[in-house]
Amino acid sequence: MIPAIGTPPFQIGTLARDAQAARDRHDRGFGVRPWISSDWNSGHFWDGMANEVVEVRHRVMFGRLTGDIALEFIEVDPAGPAPRAWDLDRAEITAHLGYWCRDTRPVAEALLAAGGAMVMARVTGPELGDALTARAVADPLPAGLDTCYIATAEGLLVELVPAAIWGGRLRASFGDAIDDVLAAPPSGLLA
Repeated sequence: MIPAIGTPPFQIGTLARDAQAARDRHDRGFGVRPWISSDWNSGHFWDGMANEVVEVRHRVMFGRLTGDIALEFIEVDPAGPAPRAWDLDRAEITAHLGYWCRDTRPVAEALLAAGGAMVMARVTGPELGDALTARAVADPLPAGLDTCYIATAEGLLVELVPAAIWGGRLRASFGDAIDDVLAAPPSGLLA
């Protein structure tokens, strides 16, 4: 467990050129199941390496690895842009651990203070995108920070996920079968 986060990870995620093929290999070869999949979606993400917001077409699959851990495959449409953290040809780290957080901002700031670097963040509105691109490295993170990726000083890529998306965005993307695949955030993070 990373002390700044305070909870164990709920998922191990990685990039895949073909999420369906990766799912099939892990289903047959390792017995990972059940699975849920999002449709192809477009979302805006701040790319910390380029300091720009890009619209990314992507899909995500989760498979139940253990009672508490899911396996995540992220596939990005190769015809469009991708933040470096999600670009298989440029990413330095392709796997990450995902953690639920009540508020991603203070946890991200603690990891940054310990020598980490924010490499990517979901942009939920133009104001957040503007704040991220205008931010100097030493500036505080903007309010309203959503899901973000931090490369820790130890070389681990960490995804911080706001617990509040459990009942909304995640359920809308994956349906009620999410309960069979992902471990819900601890109730204390949902309050």
